[in-house]
Amino acid sequence: MKKLLLFFLIAGLIAGCASKAIEGSRVITGEIQVVGNEPFAKLAVRNNDGIFFLDCSGRTKDFAYKNQGRVGRIYYSSLTTGAESVKVLKVEKIEIIQR
Repeated sequence: MKKLLLFFLIAGLIAGCASKAIEGSRVITGEIQVVGNEPFAKLAVRNNDGIFFLDCSGRTKDFAYKNQGRVGRIYYSSLTTGAESVKVLKVEKIEIIQR
């Protein structure tokens, strides 16, 4: 009985650690776009709720630029309101769901 309880305890801890990266993030789905004019162009995602600017790291930013016009699932950790009431997502990961 003790071995079975220990097994479930360890399995639960492993499962909890494996999903930690996605668990704390929120998700938004929409079309990846570049808005604005150079040199002030910014990455964004557009869906029925509006346009959200994307604040992402180098690799993620390159991935988003290469997938403009495609529908993606954006995992983000925070949503802030920037200048002129623009919504900005702190991006953790982007998955393409429609090519």
